[in-house]
Amino acid sequence: MPTFPRRLQVSPPPSDEEQILTSLQNVVAKSGYLSKSGKRNPKYNRYWFRLKGDVLSYYRDSTNLYFPHGHIDLRFGISASIVDREKDGVHFNVVTSHRTYNFRAD
Repeated sequence: MPTFPRRLQVSPPPSDEEQILTSLQNVVAKSGYLSKSGKRNPKYNRYWFRLKGDVLSYYRDSTNLYFPHGHIDLRFGISASIVDREKDGVHFNVVTSHRTYNFRAD
């Protein structure tokens, strides 16, 4: 049976902009504690948050960063707004195409 040479598909090298965006996906831009209310439970629970690229991940505490409790994909973000400023903190929400997340910053 005759064999045919295989075609190699070569993609062009990534642009500078693509290289920058790819490198930013692995950099933690911000981190710290926020309180988040649950989908069904209005009580606020305190989590350690990390913003890395387009993903806002949250953890039970700052010492165990291998297993996030959850994450929010901000590529689906529609809006973010401050709802209220009280003595216990600033309340704000983030609206995505999947749901609305309610937060409180101390």
